[in-house]
Amino acid sequence: MLIIRQFRDDSTAVDAAQFLKVTLAVESVNLEIDEDEAMLVPVVDGYYVHGGVGFIHKGQYWQAQRPLSEISIRRIEDVLNVTLHATFSARFVATGESKQLTLDVTCDAPVKTVGVLTPWEGKPGASWESFAPREQQH
Repeated sequence: MLIIRQFRDDSTAVDAAQFLKVTLAVESVNLEIDEDEAMLVPVVDGYYVHGGVGFIHKGQYWQAQRPLSEISIRRIEDVLNVTLHATFSARFVATGESKQLTLDVTCDAPVKTVGVLTPWEGKPGASWESFAPREQQH
C-alpha cells in the first residue's frame, strides 16, 4: 500500500486549508533495488481525493478511482523515493462535474506498519483527523 498525504493551510483566508489524499494498492514486489535504480510498480487499485478541508461535508472535493496504473520507485541512499505521474478523469462530488486532472508528485516514502498509522495517514475510519493532520503532524 502506498499512501500520499498533503495538507496546505496558508492561514491567510478562512477555510482555505486544502488536502490531497492518494491511497494506492500496489503489486507486491521486492524493494531490494540498488541505489539510483528505478523500478515501475503496477497499481492494483486505489483512490484520489482533494479539496477544501472545511467543505468536505458539502461534497466539495474531487474524487477518482484508480487514478494511475503504475508508480516509479527509486532508491536514493537509504531512502525510497516515489514518483506518481498521471492524467485522469475525476468527479466533483457536489455537482457530478467531471474533468481531467494531472497528478505529479515526487516524495520520499518511509515504511510504516498499519498499526502505527494515524487517521490522516490511512487508519480506518472517517474521523475529522482523516481530512487534516493535527498541528504536530505538519
